[in-house]
Formats: sequence, C-alpha cells, structure tokens
Amino acid sequence: MKTVRILFPLIKFIDTKISPDIITVNLPFQNEARGGRLFKSDFHDPKLQQGNTFSFKSPSDILLKFNEIKDLNRKQKTPIIFKPSLNDSMLREYIKNPGNLTANNCQLYRNNLTIYYDGSLTPCDISYSFTNIRELDYKISSAYAHKKFKDFQSHMSKYNKACEGCVFSNQVLKQQNSN
Repeated sequence: MKTVRILFPLIKFIDTKISPDIITVNLPFQNEARGGRLFKSDFHDPKLQQGNTFSFKSPSDILLKFNEIKDLNRKQKTPIIFKPSLNDSMLREYIKNPGNLTANNCQLYRNNLTIYYDGSLTPCDISYSFTNIRELDYKISSAYAHKKFKDFQSHMSKYNKACEGCVFSNQVLKQQNSN
C-alpha cells in the first residue's frame, strides 16, 4: 500500500507541473512469459504457459484506491487511463482476481517484434525466442516467414496464457472466452 499512497501526490505533481496529454496507470501482473526475463525456444514450455499469477495483497483496499483515482480523474485536467484497457467492472474483476482475465485473439505481435542484446528475436515482449536476427542475416522481414513464428501465430487466435496481464492487449474474462 505504500506504493499506492505515493501514487496520488505523483499524479497531482504530473498534472500540475508537467501537464502531459495523458497519465497512464499500468496494472501490475506477474507472468513469466512477459518481458524477456527468460528465453524459451519452445512456445509450449510450461514456463511460458503459467499465465498471470499476480494477486493483490488487499484487493478491497486497492478497490478503494481505484475509486479515489477515478474521483481524482474527474477533478484534474490531465486524464488518467488504466492499462490494460478495461471497463470499470472488468477492472474491478482484475483487482479481485488478476488471473481471471486473458487476451483473446491478440494481433499486436504482428507489429511488435523485440530484438534483445544477444540478437534473440521475440514476438511482442513474450519470452519466446523463435530465432536470432543473425540467423536471418539481419533481415527482420524474414522473421514473419520463419517456421517457429508461424507456429506461434497459429496459437494467437485462441486463449493464450502467455498474454495474460499484458497492458497492450485487449483483456477479456476467461469465462467469455471458453464458449
């Protein structure tokens, strides 16, 4: 809760002193498949399929803070948005149970490839290294034709634990997705 307490003075400072176009609050998540912390060459590796294991220590307190941020948003000139982009009821659901939301049919990987310091090439920021840029003779356009990329692509049209909690994708309730 200490971090949440310093959020309000920070938001007010940003609004009054910096005046950006928008303030974004990224919701926390914990997903081994996100952020390039461990590279796996098999997308089906259990480490990449654990999903979002984050949980808030005190969801009821966080919900109160969420309401305070919504009130603050109405009072200041700089709009505050939350990522991932969720409506209020889904945002409340995320706070209660972050693992209950997932990405469905995400297409962001088509526009986002990440090249890491060692040349590992990953879709989005998923820790699935499907090739190395050196193996492609540094031709990034060749990545989309790579067999492992195509295998990855075939899994993106359905429920995918690797994308749970991603602040860029559209998150949906798992129950909606299971039909």
